[in-house]
Parts: sequence; structure tokens; C-alpha cells
Amino acid sequence: MDSKPSNLEEFLNDESFIRWVKEESSKQEKQKWDRWLAENSETRTTVRKAKKIIRMPFIKDFPNDNEEALRTLQKRVEELNSQ
Repeated sequence: MDSKPSNLEEFLNDESFIRWVKEESSKQEKQKWDRWLAENSETRTTVRKAKKIIRMPFIKDFPNDNEEALRTLQKRVEELNSQ
């Protein structure tokens, strides 16, 4: 983790972070994220939101229409942001 993520988009695009959230990281990688989070507590809210998005279940009946899928996803993100 040479450069730390600083916003939601960066967390969602960080493969190491995604592995850590999904509990697929190595022991060493897990320890790095655990330590990083402890040292960067100001990111807890953003980390929590990113974890919720990564853990969102994919719904079988997710809209096939791209515009509707985008609206559905935006609605879910807005719901997370309001929490």
C-alpha cells in the first residue's frame, strides 16, 4: 500500500482493499489493512460505505436496461450515503 486510498472511488478500485473486504486477502495483506485502518481512523466512514457496496448482493432480477440499472445503483449509493 504505497499510496493510500483517499475517497470512495479509490477504495472501490483497490484490488487489495476488495480482497480484504471479501476476506480473501493473505494474512500479511489483512494485517496491513487492519493496521492502516487503525492508523487512519478518519477514513472509517468512507471505508464502511465502500465495504457495504462491495458486499452488496447481486440480485438475479437486476434490470437488463442500462439506464434503469444505473438508476438502481445510484439509488443504492444514495441510501448508503444517507446512513
